[in-house]
Amino acid sequence: MANTLSDHTALVIDFPWCPKPKTIFQFCDMWAKDPSFLPLITSIKSKLPYTNPTTKLKGFLTDTKSALQKLNKKRFADLRAQLCKARANLEGVQLQQKEEMARAHYIHIMSSVIDIIRRQSKAEWVSYGDDCTRYFFAKIKQRKTATYIFSIQDDQVQTRQGFLEVKEVMHKYYKNLLGRQHSVRQQLNPNSTVCTPKKYGGIGLKNLATWNKACIAELVWYIALKKDMLWLK
Repeated sequence: MANTLSDHTALVIDFPWCPKPKTIFQFCDMWAKDPSFLPLITSIKSKLPYTNPTTKLKGFLTDTKSALQKLNKKRFADLRAQLCKARANLEGVQLQQKEEMARAHYIHIMSSVIDIIRRQSKAEWVSYGDDCTRYFFAKIKQRKTATYIFSIQDDQVQTRQGFLEVKEVMHKYYKNLLGRQHSVRQQLNPNSTVCTPKKYGGIGLKNLATWNKACIAELVWYIALKKDMLWLK
């Protein structure tokens, strides 16, 4: 066969290696319903050799996580198979006592399956809630941006752009519209109505100079009466 030019180009496909993300440990309520849960937690707590509270808590959580993973692998790894087996035992049992035990076992397995389904549904609802929250804030931001005033005309019919420029023009407009009021603060005279009682039309504040003289005169009066008081000693 004669050598000819080909319009095909060689293609190299490369699949980069991506590490598997670490799984997040989540506590399941079905573990707490297991009869061996409380003895397992108690044994872990009693075997901790640490004295530091922080190190002791860290060791307790690490040992508890490992123990609960083993418990889940041993008791709850094949819930679907256990459910089918429990249903078959319930259908095949004829005696009343065995039927009640099989029914209780079936209900226990069913509740574990429901817990798993509930947790999965909760995770889906949380993700839906996050999407709705992001959409809500995006719409609020869009509506807020649409109501911004970025350019305005001043009294000289000149276009001013920018938020600071718009603020200055509006502030000047309303100041001219409402007018300006100049007020001068005056020093209060204590001899006027400031120290006059309220029933006579004053403010009712005490004159400290007069009050100090009255207190000194009271001590002089006590000295004249020769009273046995701590202030006179």
